Amino acid sequence: MTGFAQKPSADVVFASCQPSGPFSAKASLLLVIGAAIMVGATTAGCDSSPEAPATTSQAETSPGAVARTESPTASKSPELARPADDNAVPAGQNPTAATEKTDPSAEGETRLFPGLAAPKCIPAADAALSDDVEVIGVVVDGQPRAYVCDALRSDSSRIIIDLIERTPVFVTYCAESGMARVFSQSSPETPVSVAHTGVRADELQLVVNGATFPQSSLEIPLADVDFVKTLWIAWKDEHPDTMVFPGESAAPNSAQP
Repeated sequence: MTGFAQKPSADVVFASCQPSGPFSAKASLLLVIGAAIMVGATTAGCDSSPEAPATTSQAETSPGAVARTESPTASKSPELARPADDNAVPAGQNPTAATEKTDPSAEGETRLFPGLAAPKCIPAADAALSDDVEVIGVVVDGQPRAYVCDALRSDSSRIIIDLIERTPVFVTYCAESGMARVFSQSSPETPVSVAHTGVRADELQLVVNGATFPQSSLEIPLADVDFVKTLWIAWKDEHPDTMVFPGESAAPNSAQP
């Protein structure tokens, strides 16, 4: 046994590595600190390397990124309330058609014009009329009366409803055609209404008791009265005591300077 070298044990090797002398404690402390520094540096290096994936993850979960890609204000903005337009045309409807619908004339409505009742007649001597003025003259119950044609041109005076003595007289005149016609009640005890709806096809349209007739119709339920259409000078010479209707705006001779 004395011929072989003996292998040192582990305790012997560790003991041989330990420093000896007065600085052995300080040297051990420095070794420990150095090892700790190396371990900390290695750990920091491992933790800081994967920064790029962390940035991508923040972009995916960031509220700001969501607001930029899908803004609630932009996609779901409430519409402002608009005031109702009573005149608005429904969608798809022709504005011209809507206007025609609200136009009474386009719907075929007819306006009824009553006659001018109780006209203001004056004596011939007080009438400031030219000799060539055209008049419609009638004699009812011996009483002559004349009506100036130009005074019967408006819709309000195309029909004159007069009372001569006790006889109602209806004088009608159409300035467009020049036609005149005079009527009276066939039965004085029966009430009658006479109006017109204007001129159609150059003929005055009379409405008698609700029924419409052209002025020339022979079916008008009224009695015809004889009349003449002549000049004022001719009528005045034949009937100097006549009364005349010069028109609503005509002034008598006595008012002239």
